[in-house]
Amino acid sequence: MNKGKHTLFGSVSRASLRPPLVAPQRQELSLVPSQFQLGSTLAKGERGGVIGSATKLLPESDGAVMSFRNVNEGEVKIALLFVDKLDKPSTNLMKVKDDSEDVTGLGLATQSRAIFDSGIDPRQYAGFVWETFKELEKREPGRWSLWQQYDTPIIPIANLSPDLAFQINLANGLIVPSPLTPYEDVLDFKERHRDELIALRHHLEELAIKLSKEGDARAVNLEIERFDASLSEYLKKARKSNVRKAVASLTTEFDWTAAVRGAAGGGGPVIVAEGLNIIAAAAAIGGGILAGLSVKSVAGLKKGPSPFRYIARIEKEYG
Repeated sequence: MNKGKHTLFGSVSRASLRPPLVAPQRQELSLVPSQFQLGSTLAKGERGGVIGSATKLLPESDGAVMSFRNVNEGEVKIALLFVDKLDKPSTNLMKVKDDSEDVTGLGLATQSRAIFDSGIDPRQYAGFVWETFKELEKREPGRWSLWQQYDTPIIPIANLSPDLAFQINLANGLIVPSPLTPYEDVLDFKERHRDELIALRHHLEELAIKLSKEGDARAVNLEIERFDASLSEYLKKARKSNVRKAVASLTTEFDWTAAVRGAAGGGGPVIVAEGLNIIAAAAAIGGGILAGLSVKSVAGLKKGPSPFRYIARIEKEYG
């Protein structure tokens, strides 16, 4: 007796009527946010700083492990001295130790949010600050800079290539409020030294822009002199501040222009940096105030306009 079902196509066994077993398809993971909820806009003339994540990705044989850390108060407070508003981006994936809607507690920081459709993957977390920065730059071009926390990079390594940028490092060259100084007192310090801080940032960024496109040592060294004068004026007044102070180092990264990248058969950046002899020029100016200034080629963006990238570091506290 045929126990199968009779159809127009003949007898079909019951087993053949069961739907085939199909493994569930895994949804493709997107490493780029699908949308952004950007923080408040900058007022006219304001400059903004995007604070990187304190979370560190630790490479493992089968992926990556996330190491969560608190906000680096010292580094964030240095950033606040040089910009008008901070943005500490977050995601919808998870809440981490250094998440804060306003890291200053005084209304001087906002929190943009990167929205992912699915997944919790360390690779998503590695790039969301950079993607958020790009959206803020689209909205307010040329007014945002990047401020790294600890040793956690903001720009994913896939976006970089060796020797496309340079790094200006001012070692032990700044006097700043100590990390334990309340934000209210940091703001008082900033207001008292506002003109000197603006001049210092202006001449540092002018030096970076000049260096990025100039092969003329005279033009760059002239900018070093201006930077030295502004640094000297700032230090003279900052030393008299009555807050507990710290000595800090500040590193600035900027990309070489296309012209410099193509110089000397592809070895342009290294040759240009060596030809300018930055270290010797700095040490000879202003009684050696800039003796700790150095320049070297580092990995830079493969494409796109260059943002200013900063790494601040507290070296020691005193006062």
